[in-house]
Amino acid sequence: MVRAAILVLTLNTAWSVCASIPVLENIFPAGGQIGTTFTLTATGKFDPWPAKMWIDCSGVEIKPATSVGQYNVTISKDAPVGPHSVRVHNSDGASEVRTILIGRYLELLEKEPNDNIKQSQQIDSLPSVLNGRLQKSGDVDSYSMRIEAGRWLIAAVDGYALGSPMDPILHLLDERGTKIAFNSDTHNLDPFIAYKVTRSGMYTIQIAAFGYPPEANVQFGGSAAFIYRLTLSNASFTRRTFPAGAQRGRKSNLLLTGWNLDPTATITVDATDTLPLTDKHLATHAASDRLLPILLSDEQEVVESEPNNDISKPQAITIPCAMNGRIDSNGDIDRFSFQAKKGVTLRFRLAGQSLHSQIDPWLRIEDSTGKQLAYMDDADTNVHDPQINWAAPADGLFTATIGDLYSKGSPDFRYRLHIAPPQPDFSVSVDNQVFTMGRGQTNNIKLSITVQNNGFTNLVGTVLGLPDGVTAKPVEIPAKNSDVIVSLVASPTANPASVPIRLMIAVTNSSPVISRTAKFSIKQSPIAGELLIHQIDQFWLTVTNAPPPIAKP
Repeated sequence: MVRAAILVLTLNTAWSVCASIPVLENIFPAGGQIGTTFTLTATGKFDPWPAKMWIDCSGVEIKPATSVGQYNVTISKDAPVGPHSVRVHNSDGASEVRTILIGRYLELLEKEPNDNIKQSQQIDSLPSVLNGRLQKSGDVDSYSMRIEAGRWLIAAVDGYALGSPMDPILHLLDERGTKIAFNSDTHNLDPFIAYKVTRSGMYTIQIAAFGYPPEANVQFGGSAAFIYRLTLSNASFTRRTFPAGAQRGRKSNLLLTGWNLDPTATITVDATDTLPLTDKHLATHAASDRLLPILLSDEQEVVESEPNNDISKPQAITIPCAMNGRIDSNGDIDRFSFQAKKGVTLRFRLAGQSLHSQIDPWLRIEDSTGKQLAYMDDADTNVHDPQINWAAPADGLFTATIGDLYSKGSPDFRYRLHIAPPQPDFSVSVDNQVFTMGRGQTNNIKLSITVQNNGFTNLVGTVLGLPDGVTAKPVEIPAKNSDVIVSLVASPTANPASVPIRLMIAVTNSSPVISRTAKFSIKQSPIAGELLIHQIDQFWLTVTNAPPPIAKP
C-alpha cells in the first residue's frame, strides 16, 4: 500500500470543547421492532433540553419527549432491518454515534427480580428480544420458556457489539436447574448458544458479564451501562450463507445455514447492477432478524470438495476465483492447487473472522513438495484474517493451504479465499466524526487516502450534503504521495445548521464512475471480529451563529 494523499478537512481542535454540545453515552432499549412505537431513554448530557436525535435511515421517527433524555420512537413496517447509527444534536454541535438495532421480532423489557431460576422471567412468545441491563455488581438475569423436543433453542447476545463495557456469558439450565450448555465468546465477546432440545419442558437462559476491559478482580460486573439485547428463538434462525460470496454482475442462489431451517432453504442475491469496487452486499431474509453479509468480487465462486487435506490430493482450482470452504473438524486443513507464472503477482485474501466465522485462519503457500513459500496469520486489519501478495519463483504448480490457528474445526468454521491479480483500489479515512464552525469562517477536514496497486488518475474529492451558505470546492488529488486541503467556507450570512455530511473521492475518468466515501473507525479493538457498526461514513457539521469559544491553554 502507498499512502497517496491526505485530503484535509482539518478542524480547529480548540473548538471541540463546548459545554453545550450533547454527550450520548448509551440508549435503552438499544433497539425496536418494525411497525411499533416505544419510549427510548438516552443517558448523557443534553443541556438545553430538548435535543434532537438523528438516525442514519428513513422509516424511523424519533421525537424528544417532555422528560430529559426520553424520546418517542416510531418504526415503520418498511424500515430497514439491521444495525443503525444514532446521534444527539443541537445548535452547538453533535454527539458521537451509538448503535440501535431494528428487527422483526417481538421486543420485551427485562423485569426484576430475575436473579435465579426461581425468580426467572417467563417468556410466553418466541422468537423474542429481551432488552435488559446488568445493573449491579454480580447481577444475573434469568429467562425461562417452554421448548418442545426436536427444536433448536437459540440464544444470542448483543452487548459488547453495542459498545457496552461488558464481556457477557450465557448458561442454559434445564427444569432441574442443571447447566446443560454454556458459551462466552463467538467472533467477538458476545456469546451464542444453539441447543437441540431432546426433552420437552421449561428451559432457562441466564446472562451475566465480566467488565471489559478486564479488571484485576475476576468477578461478575454490572452497572447502568451494561446494556444488552438477548434474542431467544425456537423458530427458523439463520446467521450465515454458503457460499459466503457472490459474483458481481449476476444473480446467485446461496444456501442458508442455521437452525430449525429447511435444509434446502436459499436466498437470491442480485448483484447485476453492483458498481465497481463494491465489495459487500447486505442481504435480509425472513428467517433472520439480522443482516447477512455477502462478499462480492468479479471472480467465479467455487465450493470446496473433500478430501483435500493431503499434499498429494489437493483440490485443483483455476485462478482467478473465490474458494468457499469449511474447516469441518479439529485438525482439518484444506489444500487447493493452482498454476502460476513466474514473477506474476497474485493477491490472496482469506476471509474468516470478517465473516463472523469461528475460525482464526492461517494461510500458507507451498510448492508441489509441500515446502512453505509464504505464510500469514493476521494481516494489518481490525480482524484476524490473512492477506498475502505473492509472486511465483518459477512457472509451475503450487498449493494454497488453509487451517485454524488452534487446530479447531466445525461446520461453522467457514472461510472464503479470493485469489486474483492485484487490482487498483483505494480507501479513505477521516480522524473525526463531528465538525463545528462559525459563520463567516473557514474550516478544514483531514482525510487520509491509501492507494493499493496504483493505476488510478483523476481523483477528485467532494463534500456532499453541505447546508446553504457553506461551500467546499472540489479538489483534484494527485494519485501519489501528496497532501490536499479541502476548505469548508461559511458565508457571513450563513444560517445556523446541524446536518449530516459525506465526503466522496471519485475516479472521474472511469465509466461508470468509481468512488469511495470516507470512513471513520468508531472503535479500534484487539477482540476478534467486527462490531455491528465499526465504521461510519456520515459525519456531522454544525454551523453556529458565532465562532465557538477558544479553549484556554
